[in-house]
Amino acid sequence: MRVVALALCLGAAVAAPAAKPHVLFSLVDDYGHFDAGFSGNPDAPTPSIDALAAEGVILSRHYVYQFCSPTRSSLMSGRLPIHVNVDNNPTSKLGGVDLRMATLPEKLRSAGYRSTTVGKWHAGGHLYGQVPEMRGFDSSRVFLNGNEDHYTQYFGIKGCQGVDAWLNGSNAYGRNGSYGTYEYVNHVLRAIEFHDPATPMFIYAAWQNTHTPLEAPAKYVNASWAAQGCKTKGTYLGMVASLDHAVYNVTQAMKAKGMWENTLMIFRCSRCCSSRCAFRCAFRCAFRCAFRCAFRCAFRCAFRCAFRCFFARAVQPRPMTTTNVNSDRTCRVRVARNNCVILKLRASIPAAAATAAACSPAPPASS
Repeated sequence: MRVVALALCLGAAVAAPAAKPHVLFSLVDDYGHFDAGFSGNPDAPTPSIDALAAEGVILSRHYVYQFCSPTRSSLMSGRLPIHVNVDNNPTSKLGGVDLRMATLPEKLRSAGYRSTTVGKWHAGGHLYGQVPEMRGFDSSRVFLNGNEDHYTQYFGIKGCQGVDAWLNGSNAYGRNGSYGTYEYVNHVLRAIEFHDPATPMFIYAAWQNTHTPLEAPAKYVNASWAAQGCKTKGTYLGMVASLDHAVYNVTQAMKAKGMWENTLMIFRCSRCCSSRCAFRCAFRCAFRCAFRCAFRCAFRCAFRCAFRCFFARAVQPRPMTTTNVNSDRTCRVRVARNNCVILKLRASIPAAAATAAACSPAPPASS
């Protein structure tokens, strides 16, 4: 009987191949371990993200690189940072994914996917051929460097200054000037609107919302914290709120298009803040708020939030010594811990997979 049951399961799997799922990959810049409600932060304005976490699987020991560009280079190449890029360079220097390496969207394109990306690229831009359209994406609305002003899209360091805005591989100077998240969300919504749901779609949303500079539209800023003297935290919570709203708009658009039931969504950060930043923010906010808000603001605004982020990063693997493929120099590698949420809707499980599951021992109940 067991042989017959196994044959029936395999026969069902062969007879009814699963449709290729749409993939929505949200990579959030500098999003901390304690910056969401599902992580235990009561101040985090993240109802949409929390709802996704409740439906999905939380990988609470997920590790990311300590810098932005190596994380993105690793994701795009499918290689550990030590084998692709460990430098956090701007476009004025060599960095990102080596042109000799295949990328994730290129592989997905060969599997029949259409791909779009928005937000922070930072996976190479010094060489011709490193922009998203030449790395496998069909459309994009991105900036190429590590950060930019949220409103003007200006990026400026010594030797590399100017408006960093790109639309479908071309310079988008003149289209800048509005809050960046609005532009990125609108690009994704248009891509979804004109997409044929029968074709699998890969959306790489590299949100910049929670990266410096601290800027957010007034409607998102947490006025109560600002009124208590914690303007920095009030603004940052506004940036988190704008992120949550962006995630909501994209997921709602996929539902309206009839794509959500066959979508795999992954939500994770690119890195968490450094211990130096955590201590600096903690003590700065504590001193500013202690006399105005007494213990409540000092502990809630500074120590509990910032130190939770610091301790989340304190437990990490030992550094590894290796050679960077781009610069051929020896380097030491550190990674940072953060949460990753993988959402797989039950409705999207193909019938064949459900049949195979019915023929298998029941898995232990999850906590």
